[in-house]
Amino acid sequence: MKKRIFLALLAAVSAFVMVGCGKDKDDDPTPAKVSAEAKYTETDNSVVVQFPDDKTNPTASYVYTTKFDGDKVTEYTVAVVCKDALTAKAVKAKFDADPEVKEVKQDGNTVTVVYNIDEEDSKDAAILAARLMGEMMGCEGVPEVEI
Repeated sequence: MKKRIFLALLAAVSAFVMVGCGKDKDDDPTPAKVSAEAKYTETDNSVVVQFPDDKTNPTASYVYTTKFDGDKVTEYTVAVVCKDALTAKAVKAKFDADPEVKEVKQDGNTVTVVYNIDEEDSKDAAILAARLMGEMMGCEGVPEVEI
């Protein structure tokens, strides 16, 4: 009888030791930081407008990216970095309801929105819209808008 009790206690202790050993995996992703930077970047195949919702105390920052192939727009995305995952969930819900949105993904405190591309979207029109947005949001590096 003593052997059975001893073996049962030994099994219980070894189960605790086996469960308690080892490194814990860090499952919590590091949240992206909300940027206070406002800048405009234009290349031959893309235009990017980045700005915060408030320059003095940003709670979210936006990165609008438009990519081109020749004169055609091939991709239009918006990345929204929120102060926390709960705010990002609310932002995602807002974009989920937009009929012009093709896909919305949330990863922690970042929401990525992919818009549908219209066949008539041209590079020149997208650059003009990006320049106007950049100028309106006070971004650095925006070329003068020619109308």
